[in-house]
Amino acid sequence: MKEIIRHITTRKDARQQRLKGLSGLLGLFSLLGLFSLASCTSGELEVEPPGGEKTVLQSLMT
Repeated sequence: MKEIIRHITTRKDARQQRLKGLSGLLGLFSLLGLFSLASCTSGELEVEPPGGEKTVLQSLMT
């Protein structure tokens, strides 16, 4: 009986560890996405190309 209980608890712990890893990865990717989004928008606002050409991001937006 103890072996069965131990087996169930170790499976449960492994599942929790896997979920923690997945949520950590998702958090990391969302942070990276936010940083890239912020850098793109700040670059779009600050950098004006000579001759009034549209940047790639601006041409994609319109």
